[in-house]
Amino acid sequence: MVSRVCGLPDVIREGQTGYSVPPADAGALAISIEKLALDAGLRSRMGAAARAWALSADEAGRPRWGAASMNARLLAFYKEILR
Repeated sequence: MVSRVCGLPDVIREGQTGYSVPPADAGALAISIEKLALDAGLRSRMGAAARAWALSADEAGRPRWGAASMNARLLAFYKEILR
């Protein structure tokens, strides 16, 4: 579960790997927590989907998450800034 600020919504696939809620919306957060708390199958499906997505390759063929992938993205970002 993430709040819809900065790049956090990019970390999940809404309704498939997690939920996003508006910033400072305690009601929306409570509803999302309750959905997950009451449905073990939903938790299991979302967890499996999140793991599969995280381990999949991005558009460039790199692992989506992990130290090597994140380091490569950070290095590319710095190189772009220095241009």
